[in-house]
Amino acid sequence: MIYIFNLLAVVSALVAAFYWYMSSRVLMPSELVGGALIGGLVYVNTTPLVVAAKESGRLNAIAAFWSAAAAIFVAAAVVCDACVHIV
Repeated sequence: MIYIFNLLAVVSALVAAFYWYMSSRVLMPSELVGGALIGGLVYVNTTPLVVAAKESGRLNAIAAFWSAAAAIFVAAAVVCDACVHIV
């Protein structure tokens, strides 16, 4: 049982690493276009930046979930190992 929890922890950690890598690869816009001067203020369309930030955040949330799963699996393996040594 300990080996299964350890294997699940490794797989979960690898999935988390993959999603964090993908989050780092989200392309942010190099320029914000569509500026307009209104009343002395410059208004710029930030929609591409917001979309990229939301995608990066979504991928970060998935990675955090898988990282938490890995920690839980490691904790379960430690508990199982401790229980084996107690008995």
